[in-house]
Amino acid sequence: MEMLPLTVFPEARYGLIQPRGPVTGKTILNYGLALAEHNDWRPGFTEVWDIRYSPAVDVLPTDVPKLLDLERQTKEALAGSATIVVTHKPLLLISVQLYSQLMKPFGRTVTGVDSAEKAAEILEIPALPDLAVA
Repeated sequence: MEMLPLTVFPEARYGLIQPRGPVTGKTILNYGLALAEHNDWRPGFTEVWDIRYSPAVDVLPTDVPKLLDLERQTKEALAGSATIVVTHKPLLLISVQLYSQLMKPFGRTVTGVDSAEKAAEILEIPALPDLAVA
């Protein structure tokens, strides 16, 4: 399997996902499982999806049942975890708000932000790293 741009920072209690290609339902499934199964991941850490480097997000309505299955499958690993989605695209921020509503029954909080600086502020870290140069 190809190495995914994903790292967990246990000292700061978050995992960072930075897809470089188009994000699809399958991309989300692969990253979601990889993060939940990462050796350094712990329940309660914050899941950060930094999609600023992705040229497109193409999640179809037919992907929603698979994404809900992923939430059920990773529920224990993500217990108490919040999710931050970083994107500079206004339409994606609206989609994140809709996704947030879907995740409420799972007890998950999903927040969309339009900059790495805002994500870093929420995480209480100096800056969000770029995994391509880290």
